[in-house]
Amino acid sequence: MMAAGVGPVMARTPLPRCSHHHRAPRALLSSAATHRRGSSRIGGPHYTSSGHRNTSPLHAKTLRRGECVRVRGSSTTEVEVVAETPSVSPAQERIVKPLELAALSAANAVKSLRYTMKTLKEDEEEVVDEEQIAKVKQLLADAEALVNSIDEERASITGLPVNSSTSLKSTAEAINDIVPKKEHVSEKDIQWAYPSDSVPFWQVLEDKVAVQSGSPPLTRIFQDSDRVHVVHITAEMAPIAKVGGLGDVVTGLSRSCVASGHQVEVVLPFYECINEELILGLQPDSILPRFQSYHKGDMIDVECFSGLVSGVTVLFLKPANHFFNGGKVYGGNYNELEAYLFFCRASLEMLYSSGRQPDILHMHEWHTAAVGMLYWDIYYKKGFNKPRLVMTIHNMDHSGECRGEELAVTGLNPDDYMEEDKALDERTRGHNPERMCLLKAGVVYANAVTTVSPTYRKESLEGQGGYMGKILKEHEDKYQGILNGIDASVWDPQNDLLLPTTFSSQKLEGKAICKKYLQRALGLKEDPKIPLVACVTRLVPQKGVHLIKHATHVCKEQNAQYVLLGTGHLQGDFENLGHEHNGGDQIRMMVMYSEALAHTLYAAADIVLVPSMFEPCGLTQLVALRYGAVPLVRRTGGLADTVRENPEDGNGFIFDGIDEGSFEAALKRALDAYDDETVWTQIVQRGMQDDNSWNRSARSYLDLYRGVL
Repeated sequence: MMAAGVGPVMARTPLPRCSHHHRAPRALLSSAATHRRGSSRIGGPHYTSSGHRNTSPLHAKTLRRGECVRVRGSSTTEVEVVAETPSVSPAQERIVKPLELAALSAANAVKSLRYTMKTLKEDEEEVVDEEQIAKVKQLLADAEALVNSIDEERASITGLPVNSSTSLKSTAEAINDIVPKKEHVSEKDIQWAYPSDSVPFWQVLEDKVAVQSGSPPLTRIFQDSDRVHVVHITAEMAPIAKVGGLGDVVTGLSRSCVASGHQVEVVLPFYECINEELILGLQPDSILPRFQSYHKGDMIDVECFSGLVSGVTVLFLKPANHFFNGGKVYGGNYNELEAYLFFCRASLEMLYSSGRQPDILHMHEWHTAAVGMLYWDIYYKKGFNKPRLVMTIHNMDHSGECRGEELAVTGLNPDDYMEEDKALDERTRGHNPERMCLLKAGVVYANAVTTVSPTYRKESLEGQGGYMGKILKEHEDKYQGILNGIDASVWDPQNDLLLPTTFSSQKLEGKAICKKYLQRALGLKEDPKIPLVACVTRLVPQKGVHLIKHATHVCKEQNAQYVLLGTGHLQGDFENLGHEHNGGDQIRMMVMYSEALAHTLYAAADIVLVPSMFEPCGLTQLVALRYGAVPLVRRTGGLADTVRENPEDGNGFIFDGIDEGSFEAALKRALDAYDDETVWTQIVQRGMQDDNSWNRSARSYLDLYRGVL
């Protein structure tokens, strides 16, 4: 069991930092490219003029020393990418790799700071004094000096000279210079889409989703002097293994922490369904390419690969059994509970065997909640004892029920945890068999616990947390609600590659063009005065499907347009509504999902519906606000924390009940407000100017991390 005085609920003196513990920031590449020993790759999907995927994508080409490649962006650019194969020992390699990543990250910081200076000088909407510019100049000089010093240190280890042909700075800057940028397009220059097109516009745009979400640039960087090394252990990460909001949170939080100078690694199962084209520099991990991990009394071979996803270092674990095979993240032909229990132990084994000693292990959802028990009762005793544990609950509906014999496959003795103050699900007391709750164990064995909004935390402590409410109340002192954010680089109406044109809160003409574009593409009546209501959702009971369905009748009655985009196990009713209404010019039931279509729909919509029965945080309303689409939400969880309805600073519309009447009254209030152009513009602009980015939320997480060290 847990050693006395070191458990998550005990007071603890911070451990001293080792002077050789690398805290280098990870690379934030702004295009699909990476620098590798022996070769360099520039990646990213490319299209022919007809909009079809090129059968010989650039990302499949390995570039050798001195080769040039043409990259298609806003203009054709020729970039020389230099490859090198330094001869270093394995011991040197363990030092060189963090230096390579640090150099790439510092080089990206240089690029971002230059861009920041440019925007500060050009931004007519923001008053910037010379002192601000001087501070950015100093940061730029410091970043450039850091690139040079890292290159010199690397050269002293490898014996390679520092010059224009070997400097990582040169390679990183060349790659960053070819980041595609979206420019505003006037209405007369739009390439319009029509219902009669042989390929719908959102299918033509699908590969641009990979470009935009695979490695988006960060334009604003804040640097922390007290750096933290964080390892996320998770079942999802956007865009490569995304099912719901969990994947977005892991990527957004990780990217924001990297941007502020922290060292972040994500440990993820190497699902068979992962699109490897979205991983930059995928290769066997240079520190620990293979290892073995315990399972059912045997040692299972595991391969460990590393690569960059959206600028974050990811460690992919691929066991030599059938775990994580199949065409989707969940629901493969294997026991899911058993697979994630194995993944929990394999993740800790990899970190221990590779000599990594992060400051924080961040667990997410029930899938990785067993990490706590395994860490304190096996690996802490082995000397892997620096990290402190953080557990994030994204949705309490999924708690991870586990029988004793199922936990035993990890090597833990289940009898040690069959107690109410540990992992026992007391609802099963006296049953045969009694069962454990992994999410509960994650709470008990973590040094700090978070959920994804302050209101969801409050609800969970006041009786709406279901079975989990009791244990959360017992650990209330270490339980926080931190609101999720959105990645402002992926969701950016001023630079969204998936939109027909761009817009901002002060220049809304582009949003009107996006609305006209969607109306024309879907065969709706083209009229800017008709309000366009949208709903982008999963069609499951949690999302308030009876109200989403009722919106069809309200919009029809109120002469508003309504477009639904979503799938789920309740989609049959919406397919029937589609058969009834899709032939007209007012309603479209798009029972499907497309990331490209979602971007266009947010940009085109006037109102976005989020009538959830419960919503831990919600990302839909945050994206809607960013794109000038006014959210209409039910007052619950994170929706209550982010949407305001009042004359002074309102950014949306809110209702409290779960009945059709409450929902309909709110929708009619929104439609009435739309008729007053001045009032509506103010509501739209307030929402667009709210800061719902991950930068704000990441600061709260970083404070939490430091608080448990």
